[in-house]
Amino acid sequence: MPTVAGFYFAESNLAKTPRIPVLLIHGAGSDHLCWPPEIRRIAGERVLAFDLPGHGRSGGICEQSVGGYAAQTLRFLDALGIYRAVFVGHSLGGAIALWSALNSPDRTAAIGLIASGASFKIPDGLLNGLVSQTTLPEALALLRAHLFSRRAEKSLVEKVMQSFGKARLSQLQSDWKAAADFDLRWQISGVRAPVWAAVGLEDNLSPPALMRYLASQLPQIKVLQVDGAGHMVMLEQPGKVGQGLNQFLKSLPLNLPENWPVA
Repeated sequence: MPTVAGFYFAESNLAKTPRIPVLLIHGAGSDHLCWPPEIRRIAGERVLAFDLPGHGRSGGICEQSVGGYAAQTLRFLDALGIYRAVFVGHSLGGAIALWSALNSPDRTAAIGLIASGASFKIPDGLLNGLVSQTTLPEALALLRAHLFSRRAEKSLVEKVMQSFGKARLSQLQSDWKAAADFDLRWQISGVRAPVWAAVGLEDNLSPPALMRYLASQLPQIKVLQVDGAGHMVMLEQPGKVGQGLNQFLKSLPLNLPENWPVA
């Protein structure tokens, strides 16, 4: 898999897709491997999934804010010669997508929010639990209790928690601080791009109530409610989320002009 400007990424359908690309932005403490095949490989779409700075195999250091990560996301696209994209983000990645839609509207063709919104409901004690290696197990236990639905398969829970356990403490601190500080509720009505969102009905970090608020501010939004799923909705119900995203993308005028360079 290639690297550009220090960013590690995976890509599908480059050579045969004259469409505005879809960029997948992972959530806090994660990397591009969080995306299931149903989302990473959408027929007829050029899909890129990258590691934010300081995450996965990307170089650089973690940012302390959603705005900082949004600037890095545009830097990644610039390195590939891509001006406009559909920003699809999970959790913190969705916050980055919303920030981009508000602050770089000319570069935002559309946004997809998966378990995300204009703010987050951060568990009490999480940030305090991320202050040291001594308290880290308590923080991870708190995340475990908030990330999944009651029906999530044990093997999935263990796999996701192992990936969080391998993340650097500084990475978790930076990401969850950025999520805790994020709040666009008073600006969100300014988003003009088409918006699609998927919410797990058992999500405790981006609960349905926050999605209802988002829908009240964005009349253009299309919302997929997923029963039997929590904050890791795209892993608990990959088929439903992938199908919903695919339908949304196919409804958009994303075709590039004839002879337009793909990259």
